[in-house]
This record gives sequence, structure tokens and C-alpha cells, in this order.
Amino acid sequence: MPGSGVRVEAFGDSAALSDELLALIRSGRKRAGTSLYWSYEAENEPLPRVGDLAIVVDHRNEPVLVTRITEVDVLPHSKVGAEYAACKGEGDGSLEYWQSVHWRIFRASARV
Repeated sequence: MPGSGVRVEAFGDSAALSDELLALIRSGRKRAGTSLYWSYEAENEPLPRVGDLAIVVDHRNEPVLVTRITEVDVLPHSKVGAEYAACKGEGDGSLEYWQSVHWRIFRASARV
């Protein structure tokens, strides 16, 4: 099977957001994640690969889920489509929501 990495991932920048995102994953509504490409380069981390596993931890850094990467796409923000935004499962699931929230998150990350 392609990919053989195991990652540890956390979602959200607060306890409340972490709990919310984990609940969306557990419910099956959230089936995708988004990261900044340059953050992998900046941290000298390889991009996720199909087949990789992720141990997902909560805001207490306790393992709560294991996920498997089934697809990896590298796209500019402006090329993300409505189908992907819906797979993210957050907010109202619309592309507009995804663009607004992730633009804000990415801008904040770029200032770090």
C-alpha cells in the first residue's frame, strides 16, 4: 500500500473547537482536512501520502481517533471547490464558508 507514515494530528486552536471538530469527524460529516503547503516546507515535514495513518489527539493531547489518508491534493486557495468544502463538514458546508474561514486561518498562520 502506498504511504506508510504515521502522524499525530490535532484539530482546532481551543478546547471547544477541538471538541466540535472531533464530533464532526465521529459523525462522518467531516471527511477532509486542510493545511498550508508552505507549513510542511517550513517545518521540514513531508506532505501526507495516500495510505498514511493519523493518530488524532484532543485538546488534552490524548489520542481519540485514527484516520487514514485516502487522497491528497495540492491546490491554490482559489481552486478549492464546493465538493471539497462540503467534505470538510464545517459550518454550513458551503464553499463560501470554507473560503472565509480558511482565508482567515491561513492569513493568521502566515503572520507567525
